[in-house]
Amino acid sequence: MRFNAPLKPRRVGLALGALAAYLALQNLVTEYLVTEVLNQDAYPVAADLLDLFSVNTEESIPTWYASLLLLIAAVLLFLISRAKRRSGESAGLWTGLAGIFLYLSLDEGIVIHEIAANWAREAFNPTGFLSFGWHLVFGPLLILFGLVYFRFWLRLPPKTRLGFAAAGILYVGGAFFIEGISAALWEAANGVTYPYLVVATVEEFCEMLGVVVFIAVLLDYMADQGHTLVLTPFAPADSSTSPDLRRWALIGGVIVLMNVALVAGVASLPGEGGLGGDDFVYPSLVDQLTVDGVVVARTAGRFGFNAPPDPLVVALAEQFPALTVISLSATDTTLVLAGETIPHTSAGLIDILHSNGETQFVILDDAAVRLILRRAAGD
Repeated sequence: MRFNAPLKPRRVGLALGALAAYLALQNLVTEYLVTEVLNQDAYPVAADLLDLFSVNTEESIPTWYASLLLLIAAVLLFLISRAKRRSGESAGLWTGLAGIFLYLSLDEGIVIHEIAANWAREAFNPTGFLSFGWHLVFGPLLILFGLVYFRFWLRLPPKTRLGFAAAGILYVGGAFFIEGISAALWEAANGVTYPYLVVATVEEFCEMLGVVVFIAVLLDYMADQGHTLVLTPFAPADSSTSPDLRRWALIGGVIVLMNVALVAGVASLPGEGGLGGDDFVYPSLVDQLTVDGVVVARTAGRFGFNAPPDPLVVALAEQFPALTVISLSATDTTLVLAGETIPHTSAGLIDILHSNGETQFVILDDAAVRLILRRAAGD
């Protein structure tokens, strides 16, 4: 395939924006399957495949795409800066803007801001809109950015100035304000819920769309300045062959069909058990409960005075000197912690359960568990 295609701002923006919208809409479906339908314990591979298309996880295709968009914007800004220097114009703020977008691209992929967020959460214990913490650090930096670049923005051509404003409103509105709403939802629910994921998806889409608009505006600005980018992969500079759009459409169609097939296949799996399902327990919950020397086992139903003793609890009580039983009402599931000692305190267990979205549960210590077992045995 040989082609020489000028990058037209409108077409580029529509193509990149359409892909961002597709990823966001698909994410709403896949997140619903993961949280409300799929039993992740029974189908971990299917859950991991769906997570590849999640805009709310870091190691996913949408996250890579968002990082790529920011990198494209950084490259365009560097090219504009270079052209400015060659023409003898001031290029410092253009170069600075390119560096900012390069950082944003790196941060999107490797989540550098979480370092600052962790510090802010520990130092200030923020709640509600600010509960994720990073707003406290990057809010002042955003104000500083506005003060430094305000005059730069005013000197832009009217069309470019308006485009920069639209892109900034979309990106900052998503990153700060909509994410603040999702943070409040996360805190109110003590963890991940589907409504939280819906709002988080809107936030990520606004960020991607903001960068897409910014890229289109930069291409338009470059064209107005007499600089037109030309895409020439696999072709010499004087090639004039048009791209085979049908081939690209076919490739895109195949990718979409593969994604639809994946979603349909997962939706057809038997059994329910998402966040509100009967069989689901957060894998991260079990990971946090599992420490050296402690066995974490899971059984169906709730353990208590009014229920027949579970054979698993009986067997673990005979094998280990210390037990703690956690009955989860929402999922009708029991977790049994067994070992020589149980290092988790009741307060620690409550914190772990709350952080994983569990709000209805009963914790029974070793004495209570063995009393229930003795009464059931008629002792």
